[in-house]
Amino acid sequence: MKENSPSILIVDDNPFNREMLGDILKSKGCKVDKANNGKEALDRVSTSSYNIIIMDMLMPGLDGFETTRQIRKMGLQTPVIAHTSMSMKKDRRRCMEAGCDEFLPKPIDTKKLMELINKFAHTDEKKDPQSSQSQHVHQPDVPSFNGLHVLLIEEDKSVRQLYIDVLQRMEFTVTFVSNGNDALNELEKTPKKFDLIVSNMFTSGIDGLGVLNTTKREHPHILVFIYAAKFDPETLQLMLQLGADGIIPQSDFENSIGNILQAAISQSSHHDSRTSHAHTAFQVRKSQARLTQFGCSKPCEFIDMAFSTLHDAGGDMAQCRHFNKSGRCGVVLADVSGHDILSSYISAVFLGILSSVWNTHQEPLSLLRTINAELLKMEEVNYHVCTTVLLWDQKRSRLEIATAGNPGPLIMKQKGSHLEFEHSEGGGICLGLLDRDDLYTTQKIDLSDQSRLYLFSDGMSTKKLKTTIQQNQNLIIDSKNKKTCRKLLDAYMDRWSQDDDMILLSLKSTVKNSDKGFHYSFHSDYTEVDNACKWVSEQIFKNMPHIEMDMLMLSIREALLNAVEHGNNYNVHALVDVSLFFNGTKLQVDISDQGSGFNLNEKLIDSQNESGFQVGKRGLKIIHAFADKIEINGGTTRLFFEMV
Repeated sequence: MKENSPSILIVDDNPFNREMLGDILKSKGCKVDKANNGKEALDRVSTSSYNIIIMDMLMPGLDGFETTRQIRKMGLQTPVIAHTSMSMKKDRRRCMEAGCDEFLPKPIDTKKLMELINKFAHTDEKKDPQSSQSQHVHQPDVPSFNGLHVLLIEEDKSVRQLYIDVLQRMEFTVTFVSNGNDALNELEKTPKKFDLIVSNMFTSGIDGLGVLNTTKREHPHILVFIYAAKFDPETLQLMLQLGADGIIPQSDFENSIGNILQAAISQSSHHDSRTSHAHTAFQVRKSQARLTQFGCSKPCEFIDMAFSTLHDAGGDMAQCRHFNKSGRCGVVLADVSGHDILSSYISAVFLGILSSVWNTHQEPLSLLRTINAELLKMEEVNYHVCTTVLLWDQKRSRLEIATAGNPGPLIMKQKGSHLEFEHSEGGGICLGLLDRDDLYTTQKIDLSDQSRLYLFSDGMSTKKLKTTIQQNQNLIIDSKNKKTCRKLLDAYMDRWSQDDDMILLSLKSTVKNSDKGFHYSFHSDYTEVDNACKWVSEQIFKNMPHIEMDMLMLSIREALLNAVEHGNNYNVHALVDVSLFFNGTKLQVDISDQGSGFNLNEKLIDSQNESGFQVGKRGLKIIHAFADKIEINGGTTRLFFEMV
């Protein structure tokens, strides 16, 4: 068996199911451990680490739902796959609410099982600071708990010093005592001094359970975490009933404590306290970063975004994406109703839908209609998503926006040291509510030079944002401040406080700089293709007058036809952008359409079945035959020619 084989815990009261699952997984090279019921499962996870847990949800006694909830209360983030004969949507929802990560119906589907195993197999390895790729186990991703004070209870001096070092590397302020009696005396003297207690289960005098019970009764604001070499299931259940915020396996203390503390602190954040929220922001921001991100390998200087979460679940999201190399970009800003576990689930579903349909539905109204149709299939009548979709043609400074329940954009125009504002109302009906596609608002905007467009979630007010910008206009006027959203959002919260999750996103008008290229645009019809070919040949003749152009122009023409027929699907209103770059004996040709692009290798394989060159079709045989190199990036086909 391979050393890096995934370790899997099977939890099922049916011995036949356990053995069958175990045999399948072992045949695929997995390491397998088994538990007959929920109590045994809790015992296993308290002493051993697993990559994946496969959980039967319907077991006598401690069922899969409660077992999963208790695993999560222990602070363990191990992926849990719900394996059950229940198949209704409400059953799937119930599993997700309990803390499961995926759903595997019975009877077993081996293909689906292995897809899920492969999905989660090495999740922990990526997080594991003891992996062979890292010699300094704590340095790469140590979370920061700056400002929090922890009381450590440990008698063994060497163990105590080790744990103090671990906690101090996470920027905790650490006070230590040897036993539970001293800990309670310390709490009695300065009850507001400590934010957390981390205690050995077995200490002299009052043990960890006694400290937990007393602290939760007399100082409920303090989070309590217990560690030990081993826990029996009954003790685990008792600690959870007493209100333990996390249970730490001592064998994995150094590796697991950071994640366990992060999860618990995030869950305990106070919605009405900005100060308390500041302590937990690192965890919420880490999770929110997955929902709020740039869709490009390197963020451009024209789009900026910042976010501030208030709740542990649900929340706002924002994504941006480059569709081609000619400055065609998309932006989506969305807010899921509610702030519970199901809200987070809906957020994940929304992003899954978005990632699969965005490239093929770039037009804002089309994207809203498509996502709405998919959300309605879920039949989650109590949840909806307020959404703004933007399509930006930077080359022409044109924006198209569609809104479904979100505020409209705020446009700021700079005239010297003076700022002018325009606001659109936005509105429309949120996604996931009605099977109607005529209830969204749309508008087109020219984003001229020295202008910025702001999109924001409904946790912010247009009037207050405008005031914040005016009071901090030095950030805008100073040309060195290209990224301003974070500072503006902080200023907004300092002035107005925060009542909900917030996202602020800005688009800055592009200043057309000379890139030493030659550029041409045309509408998608065959006459325009002929005109574009004429323009290209003229530019090549001016810059490379002695080259043979027949095969070169045949390749470029086929690429232009490809953009018209396949990229823009014969839409006469859709534009094709052509850019030529000359560098000595080298020529680069960029042809950008409004389509989603294609897989070059797949199409090249398909072209092997074409007879001859088949001029007028995708034409990759011709392009590939005469171009020295081809690159596909979204809707942009890039051709390289080396002239000998």
